[in-house]
This record gives sequence, C-alpha cells and structure tokens, in this order.
Amino acid sequence: MEPGQDQERASATLSASRLDAFFSVPGTPSREQCDKYALSITGHKRCRAASAQGCQSYTLICEGRPRSMKPEGDETWYDVEVVQFRLGESRLNLELIKTARVIHGDIVPETWLAAPLGNLLVYVSEMKAGLCPRDLAPTTSMMKKSQHGLLEKFMEGLAQYFKSCWVSKLDHLVHPDSQDTRVVRTWDRMQLLRESPTGAFVGKHIELVEQNMAYVHEPSHGQILMHGDLNLTNFLVDPATFEINGLVDWASAKYEQFGYELYIVQMSTGYNTTMENGGFVFYNNHKQLKRAFWKALFKHLRIESLDEQALFKETLRPAWRLGLILREAFVHSADGRITNQVVVPSPDTGVQLLQLQRLLDDEDDFFELPPAAQGSMLLLPEAP
Repeated sequence: MEPGQDQERASATLSASRLDAFFSVPGTPSREQCDKYALSITGHKRCRAASAQGCQSYTLICEGRPRSMKPEGDETWYDVEVVQFRLGESRLNLELIKTARVIHGDIVPETWLAAPLGNLLVYVSEMKAGLCPRDLAPTTSMMKKSQHGLLEKFMEGLAQYFKSCWVSKLDHLVHPDSQDTRVVRTWDRMQLLRESPTGAFVGKHIELVEQNMAYVHEPSHGQILMHGDLNLTNFLVDPATFEINGLVDWASAKYEQFGYELYIVQMSTGYNTTMENGGFVFYNNHKQLKRAFWKALFKHLRIESLDEQALFKETLRPAWRLGLILREAFVHSADGRITNQVVVPSPDTGVQLLQLQRLLDDEDDFFELPPAAQGSMLLLPEAP
C-alpha cells in the first residue's frame, strides 16, 4: 500500500470509529435524524459527512439551497454551510470564537447556535473553501521543488497566524487557575508521566519541563488565545497556492502562554506512516521549511538581529516543550481540557507517541540555537 493510501485509510477508519462512539451515547438521535434536521434548519438540499470527524461531534457539509431563498442584502448568506452536532459537555464558546475572528480575521468561520436536537447542541457555520494540507502534502520523504514552494507558502501562513497571536498578547494572566495551581498540576502530571510506560517516549524532557515550570507559568509573560487543537485537519488551504483560507474547529480554544502550539510547524514538515514504517517521518527538506517559518515570523515581528532572534526562540522553548507533551501524552476531555490520564502505549496510540518522541528529539533542528543560548532563561520580549 502506498503511504498516501495508508494515511487516507487510517483517517477514514478513525472517523468511522468516532462516529460509532458518538451515536452510541444513550439518548442521542440517529445519524439519519441529524442529517434531516441539518437540512431543515439550513434550507439546503444535500448534506454529506465531513471526511474528518471529531471525538465528540458529528459534522455535516450542507449545500444546494436555492438562491431564490436569499433575503435581499443578507450578508450572512452562505452557499455552503457546516452543521455540527455536539454533545452537551463539548459546548462551543462562541465568545472566544468571536475574539478569534477579531484576532485572525475571516479565516475563522462565523459560527452561531441553532435550536438543539434532543441531547445534542447544534452549531452552524460558514464553509471555508479549500482542502486540508494533510490531504495535499507529500507522503514520501523526497519532495519535488514545486511541492517545496507550496509548503513554504504554508509556513508563511503559519507565521502570520502566530504573528496575529503575538500582537494580541495580553499583559496579564487570563487563565482561570492561579499560577501556583497550574504549577502544582503540571508537576503532578509530569510525575504520572514519569511513572508510566509513556515516559520512555518523552525521556529527558520531563526533567526539562520540571526545571522550567515556574517560568512557563509566569503571569508577567501574558497570554494569547490559542486554538487548542491546532493540527493539519483544521486548516483549509487553496490547493493551488497553499494559502490559508480557513482555520476551523475552535472547540478547544483557551488562553495560554505563547509557544504552546509551535508543534504545528514541525508536524507540517513531515508525515505519519504506520508503526512498522517508523511512525512520523520528516521530509528531506524539513530544515529549510522550518527556517522559512522563522524567517517569516521574524519579518512580521520586526526582529532583525541574530542575537534577538536567538533570544526569542530560547524564551519559547519551555512553552513549546510543555505544550507538545500535554497535547500528545495526555488524554483530553470532550471540551478539550487536559486530564490527568496518561496516553497508554497501544497499537492505536503507537503512531501518536512515536510522533511525540520524534518532535521532541527534533528540538535542536527546530530552534537552531547557538551554544551560547542554551539554558538561558530570559523573559519574552514585548510585542512590537
């Protein structure tokens, strides 16, 4: 089987298993009832299930509504809409989505709440044009020149996302928990991870998290609104240019320190294979792609000197490390919160944990820090 086919089949199998689990919850309307309801509230004629499904939702793409139904001057009319059915414990925070639209503009879909269907919350949003980069990116390590150019464009789009996060950074703590509470919770999680079989995939990075724990949670750093589930299935890009048209599924949005989501840059410079083939594989040009990201980000932030660039990277490393470990090594609840349950190595989680290990071990290549910068702990520079 070709790598691309392998990845596509794995994605379809995962979505099918998630839908089976979703509709097996007692009291949940059937899939057919959801389809019918989606068409009735939108006026569309056709609907189809999205290719990628979440753990706590059922997502439909609806289209075919007659143009004659459009009220004159209505700016909220969309020819294609997304209807998502969510269990009550995975309610969307529409205020955070509005804030995300202010920060990132139109790439964040407008979203509104419709009347519920039984025990399901129903959300409708505009459908952004484009395809997931995961479905377009190469699935072999050797990359053509044209493919490299497209992925460089995506790196520039990621830099724009992080630039928008940075310039919107708040100068105070927004997280509902105190600094001390967060430090204790993180410490407890690292101890659970250390004592579990999954700790072998994380290695020395547990100790590094512990060393920098107070620094990562320092209130003076301020916080940004982060997506909370930044992955290649939640971006939509123009297939001809790889420019980002949409960033969807903000169900896990929350305030955290800048840097937690930098893992997406590394994920974009490789692809997942099966356990037998080694899990996550970097492209042959992954270093150049990472440099393209940093170059674009520093241009956006007007950080020109090499010393300032090295300092900026170094201040982000502790948050990057913790964000990556919390994302991949711990189970997340329906509303996106991190639980104290460590992901257990198994045939189903093996690829995920191998990816975690590979991205952590990629630290030196990703940050490309000179020896003099290693180990320094300095405060983040102010946003320009």
